[in-house]
Amino acid sequence: AETKSILEIFNALLRIAGIESGKASNSFSEVDFAAICLDAIELLQLTAESRNLSLDYVFDESAKVNGDRNLLFQAVTNIIENAIKYSPAGGNISVMLKHVDKGYTFTVTDKGPGIPEDEIGNVFERFYRLEGHRGTDGHGLGLSLVQAVVDLHGGAIWLRNLDIGLQVDVFIPSF
Repeated sequence: AETKSILEIFNALLRIAGIESGKASNSFSEVDFAAICLDAIELLQLTAESRNLSLDYVFDESAKVNGDRNLLFQAVTNIIENAIKYSPAGGNISVMLKHVDKGYTFTVTDKGPGIPEDEIGNVFERFYRLEGHRGTDGHGLGLSLVQAVVDLHGGAIWLRNLDIGLQVDVFIPSF
């Protein structure tokens, strides 16, 4: 188990380093961001249901962007997995993808505990874990990876606490 954990950390660090070096942009092509998001939801639907969570989504029919399909899929999957992990059983997770000026915004809203305001900027740092989450699975690399993928694609990410829950918005520019 320890070896597996170390390999997961090492592979995540290698992915982040590769992304930050810009080498991953060599694999950019026209991809449908809506199809990528739908694939991530289909992959995680059973996980959500096993935690008695509903996973609702609304997408534009097509969302053509210039990007790396695998990296975008990994980023979207990570965000939805976090919402599933931190949402209380019986809750609802909402996923939206909508066209905005010059791109698309991918939004995930959950009913979890949110993130303390003074720690929102820290969660993108490598190995950073909120105090209350240190006993849960993970290594504190997921949002670092998401940030690297978003940056590589020329996008932006925002986290916003709601009255109940957290909203994650990712902007990915279109052509």
